[in-house]
Amino acid sequence: MHECATNSPLAGVIGIALYSFGYQARAEQVRSRHPRAAAWLTFCGALFASTGAAVHCATGLSIAFSSPTAGQNPYSAILNAGPLLVSMWAVAAFFFFGVALADLASCNN
Repeated sequence: MHECATNSPLAGVIGIALYSFGYQARAEQVRSRHPRAAAWLTFCGALFASTGAAVHCATGLSIAFSSPTAGQNPYSAILNAGPLLVSMWAVAAFFFFGVALADLASCNN
């Protein structure tokens, strides 16, 4: 496989950012029956997609700049980044939890 296809965080950054379209579509499906859940789906979905993309980018760049050779462990780069990446993951997880709860609330008839 080409080196750019395996080492570039760009594809994940773009892909994760596109999650917001899926959450928006789900919100439109349930808006007439559950308007509050639809609003939370839109809000938390957009924030999860943006923070998730930022986390993916920061993690990928951290690994890329800390591990110049293929033999190094990528987890050491994450640990060397300190609390920054873990904090970003926590924020993304918070919004993911919000969007998951909103989706579950929209399933209640």
